[in-house]
Amino acid sequence: QVGPEIAEHLNIPQVTYVQDVKVEGNTLIVNRALEDGHQVVEVKTPCLLTAIEELNETRYMNVLDIFETSDDEIKVMSAADIDVDVAELGLKGSPTKVKKSMTKEVKGAGEIVRETPKNAAYYVVGKLKEKHYI
Repeated sequence: QVGPEIAEHLNIPQVTYVQDVKVEGNTLIVNRALEDGHQVVEVKTPCLLTAIEELNETRYMNVLDIFETSDDEIKVMSAADIDVDVAELGLKGSPTKVKKSMTKEVKGAGEIVRETPKNAAYYVVGKLKEKHYI
């Protein structure tokens, strides 16, 4: 929700579920994941992309880099450090109001039915009726 909402506020194009990006000048060739495959989209910059895990290439630091950066100062910034109206920040500034939030139900491990096809079909239909799906 956040990425598309930001794109709408900025009035820029958006592409969601990005799994690969190639840059060609001011155009991006974006491969986005779909439930049943993928889609290749061309989009001009500026744009907003939301990514899935496959886009990430894990980087591992070596011990020398860790020691070289261990004493570096980390600058901590707050809203006071940037030019923004604080009324537009946080819960009060959010255009999104969440009515209800819940934890997704954990799915079971499933069940293997070792029956003849006909009996297995009757069993599955019975289970679907029991759960009020049909």
